[in-house]
Amino acid sequence: FNVLSGEIGPEISSMLSLEQLFLHNNMVSGQLPHELGLLSKLRALDFGLNFLSGVIPSELGSLNSLVYLALDGNALTGEIPSSLGKLAKLSYLDLSNNLLKGEIPHQIGNLSLLEYLDLENNSLTGPIPSSIGGLVSLTEAYMGQNGFNGSLPTEISSLKRLIILNLASCLISGSLPSEIGGLESLSRLDLAHNLIEGPIPGSIGDLRNLTSLSIPNNFLNGSIPSSLGRCKSLRIIELAFNRLSGELPHELSGLVLIVSFSVEGNFLSGH
Repeated sequence: FNVLSGEIGPEISSMLSLEQLFLHNNMVSGQLPHELGLLSKLRALDFGLNFLSGVIPSELGSLNSLVYLALDGNALTGEIPSSLGKLAKLSYLDLSNNLLKGEIPHQIGNLSLLEYLDLENNSLTGPIPSSIGGLVSLTEAYMGQNGFNGSLPTEISSLKRLIILNLASCLISGSLPSEIGGLESLSRLDLAHNLIEGPIPGSIGDLRNLTSLSIPNNFLNGSIPSSLGRCKSLRIIELAFNRLSGELPHELSGLVLIVSFSVEGNFLSGH
């Protein structure tokens, strides 16, 4: 395999016919040149797992043909440029494992063809924008290990194709919206290690494709809803270390696929 090093110079702008640029897992350093925005035919750009620093150039928002953008595993700083919301054809966006800060720009909701979004392990703050409801093609969303505030927006119910939602360890607060039951394709929900309070909404039982429910180490209270027994595909339930009380609903006995059931550290009763 190759190990390419050095910086990407502004001369790259002369490669006007370039459609794909994959430099994943090398030793490319320095900053991303603004001239990348001149490569109008570029469909895929992957600089993942390198040693890039500096900010994400706003000029990347000019790449009207871009379908795939991966800048994960670098040392990129600054904010996510709002201009990325102009990438109308984008289906894959990975900015995980960097040093990005600030809020998720509301323009990201314009990416109606986006299927994969990974913003994990940065220093992002602010609320999750309600415009996220515009990501109607999204199937996987990883946004854990950040510093968000506020609750899950109710607009999340628009994500009918979402299969995986990971918002673990990112300071989400407030209560779980009943609209979460509208995520009809959801298979894995991970909200572990947050500040979520209030009851588990009964609408959780509408998630008929759910296989893994992980909300441990929060401040959930009230009882476990009996409607959870309707989620017949469940294999993993993790609700440990909350403030749940009452008896375990007998409807859970019908979840015959369960391989892991964790509810310790609550105030539950029954058998």
